[in-house]
Amino acid sequence: MTTIPSAQVPTDGEVVGPVIEKRRIDSIDVLRGFAVLGILIMNIQSFALPMAAYMNPTVGGRFDGADYWVWLVGHLLADLKFMSIFSMLFGAGVILFTSRLEKRGLHSTALHYRRMGWLLLIGLLHAYLLWYGDILVPYALCGMALFWVRKLRPSTLLSLSIASLMVTAVLMALLGFSFGRMRTALDAHDAQAAAIIAPAEAESSPDTTESTELEEPPDPEAAELLWGMSVKDVREQLQVMRQQWSPSEEELNKETTALNGSYLDELIYRAPIVASMQIFILMLFAWRILSMMLLGMALFKRGVLSATRSAATYLAMVVIGFAVGLPLIWIGVQRNLAADFDFIAAQFHNSHFNYFGSVFVSLGWIGVIMLLCRSGALHWLAASLGAVGRMAFTNYIMHTVVCTMIFYNRGGLGLAKYEQLNRVELLGVVAAIFIFQMIASPIWLHYFRFGPLEWVWRSLTYWKLQPMWK
Repeated sequence: MTTIPSAQVPTDGEVVGPVIEKRRIDSIDVLRGFAVLGILIMNIQSFALPMAAYMNPTVGGRFDGADYWVWLVGHLLADLKFMSIFSMLFGAGVILFTSRLEKRGLHSTALHYRRMGWLLLIGLLHAYLLWYGDILVPYALCGMALFWVRKLRPSTLLSLSIASLMVTAVLMALLGFSFGRMRTALDAHDAQAAAIIAPAEAESSPDTTESTELEEPPDPEAAELLWGMSVKDVREQLQVMRQQWSPSEEELNKETTALNGSYLDELIYRAPIVASMQIFILMLFAWRILSMMLLGMALFKRGVLSATRSAATYLAMVVIGFAVGLPLIWIGVQRNLAADFDFIAAQFHNSHFNYFGSVFVSLGWIGVIMLLCRSGALHWLAASLGAVGRMAFTNYIMHTVVCTMIFYNRGGLGLAKYEQLNRVELLGVVAAIFIFQMIASPIWLHYFRFGPLEWVWRSLTYWKLQPMWK
């Protein structure tokens, strides 16, 4: 049996610097390449369709026929799955980076935080200057927290991962309960108000000309409705949530106009969206990201990510992962279809099925890739994915640069194809980018040690220009 070799931890006497090619854990590179390509399957929707379409597939474009099936397969096999794998590998990367330095008796704290600091800055530039869907900012902040738990036992890391995963789930459930109560209370208030107003209007005489000075009745919108909130406050809160989930035609036109306008129009439109999204992610969804990073650390310490476990172990991951995860996600899909993608049910309640199911499917995908690495089959595919993975930072940002140039106007420099392609056609764009990166990445690494952005990040981390040519 041919296997892809694993890396060795550097020994004493080696120069501090990036890991050289022969010491990389190739299975991790292959898995990272697989994940970064897979992420584009979902992100393409955010590039090409209205922002709300990522979560609510009934917004923007058709949701029937082949377009429905493209969404369904993507939701079952890709949504949250590849992002989870990428997060796991990021956690494993923290251990790889710090342990290599500590093996030589060096302090890794300064280098790690400098590394995360630069990633944070690059992420902010990426989000505000290029695209609102950045993941580097939460990754950098979670990476700063991971430093202090990197030496814990795998079982402890797994327990922390589960606890962190539950935080987001509980917060989402509480938000769903709160908005559900708001809507129920508001519907009851409106029904009661309608029952009072209708008879009063019927009894009023249109012939009455006598003017009587009456005390102005209290504003029913100002009355307290729920948890100290007025009717008006509750109505506005629900309207904001509805608008974000299913934007009006006016809001959709505003988004389209900004992205098809000048680059300054795009910047002005994007800035408040990025700020609100990053606050939302850091308060709510960062726990999920942190959970997957902790799980990645545990799997790495157990040798799962380096393809060193038995084939039976990986086969079990495939079978159990897909057998448990896919039915869970399918239940959520059916509930959303039955509720016509109601904004409270779909966003806060039914989303839990994919939230948990995606973890199992992610583990199933990891099992598939590890079996590929162990078997030596399709070596050309594994080698190509490994090259993509070694340039994951460059390839991830390349997705943004290429896709925004295709779908945005960028002041006349882009193709301005925003909202002009359906989901089936978008798969063609994804396939073209896949093919290009799987061909270009090995060619680049034939001549250079790192991808362009990897070289920049490493040089900034070590505060010294790294050798680029092989």
